[in-house]
Amino acid sequence: MLVKDIKEFRSMPVRGLDNQVVWKFNQMKPGVLVSIADLDIAKGDGLMPYLQKSAKDALQRYIDKYKQRLTINNAYRSIIVQTLFWNNRNLAGGLVAYPGKSDHGNGAAIDINEWENQKTNLINAGWHWSYGRRDAMHFDWVDGIEFIKDDTVKAFQALWNEANPKSAIAVDGLCGSTTIKCIENSPAEGFPDLACGRTLRLTAPMQTGNDVSRLQKALASTGINFNSDGIFGLETDKAIKQFQSANKLFVDGIVSINGETATKLNLTPDNPAP
Repeated sequence: MLVKDIKEFRSMPVRGLDNQVVWKFNQMKPGVLVSIADLDIAKGDGLMPYLQKSAKDALQRYIDKYKQRLTINNAYRSIIVQTLFWNNRNLAGGLVAYPGKSDHGNGAAIDINEWENQKTNLINAGWHWSYGRRDAMHFDWVDGIEFIKDDTVKAFQALWNEANPKSAIAVDGLCGSTTIKCIENSPAEGFPDLACGRTLRLTAPMQTGNDVSRLQKALASTGINFNSDGIFGLETDKAIKQFQSANKLFVDGIVSINGETATKLNLTPDNPAP
């Protein structure tokens, strides 16, 4: 499914492509975006768990001082998700920034459920309640932050060119109509056969490619018997679920980049083949 075909106001349908863009960004600017998955936070549905390091450190200090477990609904938000949200803004009850304009694209903003009870503490700790009650759950960190919105756009543009060398676009960080059109025409689960991998799952049309073949080879090496034909069909879906069940993983038939299933199968961007 292409990004333009998704008619939902949720980030999860494009998480595969999202992960590829983050991977490419981290290649281009290593160490700027860091995972917050290790913090003692409650993760809202669809959270992409990345912030700039300075913002993560500030969040850790806040947790340590106030002993408050915050529910983070949004942190870093890619140009992919912002495009999806913009295209489906009629489904949203709140504010939606145009792609490339959201504060979340800078990796220094958080949206929290507990804003009403923790607003004063967050402000005292140095967080900015940037929009007041107009966007009440939104807080920004500004100290020690790099402006990376343009670089995150460049990450997608570079990824697009790698996957589509015959229709390459300028890697200029500008989120204009050409870049938006490319985002909309990108596969939501990610581009096939790139070093960073993509999310593999049962889709219509069914996924094919070297990454599917590598996945099937890894599954077969565990002793699961199924038709390994380079097509992610019903048998592969069943084999993945069998593997997940046997390894006490969440059984959903999905193999995402750096997810638990991929890790158990030794299929990661740094080690794409078993």
